[in-house]
Amino acid sequence: MSHLKAIIFDVDGTLAETERDGHRLAFNQTFAEAGLDWYWSIELYGELLTVSGVRSV
Repeated sequence: MSHLKAIIFDVDGTLAETERDGHRLAFNQTFAEAGLDWYWSIELYGELLTVSGVRSV
């Protein structure tokens, strides 16, 4: 029987950078599969990440 020695929690960007090459790519793939002509470049996605919470435009 093994005993748990540690639990590691990760918030995106703390242990691994998954935003730009993970989430962004998944969003772009989902947009394409939904027939949307949206594409988030690295630069645009970086700007979008600076917006927290809900924002009216």
